[in-house]
Amino acid sequence: MNFGGVLFCLSLLIGTIFIGLRLDNTIDWDWSTVFIPFWVFDALFGYFILSASLRLAFEGQRLTKSMYLLIVNFMYLIPYFVFRLMLARKLDNLNSVTYTKAFGPLFFIGIFSIIVTIITPTTDNY
Repeated sequence: MNFGGVLFCLSLLIGTIFIGLRLDNTIDWDWSTVFIPFWVFDALFGYFILSASLRLAFEGQRLTKSMYLLIVNFMYLIPYFVFRLMLARKLDNLNSVTYTKAFGPLFFIGIFSIIVTIITPTTDNY
């Protein structure tokens, strides 16, 4: 398993533990604090996406392929970040965002996934 996979598993584990402790009222943190492991993962994942796309561009890969990967990955990452931010603010009662608006970015990700699945060229390499 590479560093990114370990980082993903670690942030998911720590974030899940924090959510469980917060729901059991064992810790009295704001929801924004509870979601910090997920936001750290989002920031590092964004850095990895950017560095991998730049590496592909500099290694002679087609620029369109590296830019396609960069755009698609950021189109998944940014709505997840916005969703977690809006959900944390809703759970902390900091603003009057409804749950429908907070979960709106997940709807966008679903629609975007369908579009990417339709327009992505398929290969015969299994």
